[in-house]
Amino acid sequence: MRNFLRRISLTSLALIVAGCAEAKTKSVSASARSTSSSSSKFEGIGRVAYHRGQPCAAPIMFDFNVGFGETVWLAAGFKDEKILADAAAHHRRVRVFGNWRRGAATGCRYISVSKVER
Repeated sequence: MRNFLRRISLTSLALIVAGCAEAKTKSVSASARSTSSSSSKFEGIGRVAYHRGQPCAAPIMFDFNVGFGETVWLAAGFKDEKILADAAAHHRRVRVFGNWRRGAATGCRYISVSKVER
């Protein structure tokens, strides 16, 4: 009986720790992928959230949900950062224009924002 309870408690602890773990992968939408391969321009409408965790490049500050749970990373200048921060705080949709950039780390791609519309 003790072994059974010990196994249950260890399994529960493992599930709790796994549930709290943060995913370190990023996904890119099919439309964003096709845009990035054919040109370096990006345009999308979606919701913004503050980037959690350690970014692969220093300027990354926001996650941009482009739909279907897919996210790209955003880096913005001061003027656009204020608009994106307001949108993240109030859960508003925005339209983002920018260019794809590569970070120093392998597989690190993000959008350098050139314009944001509410």
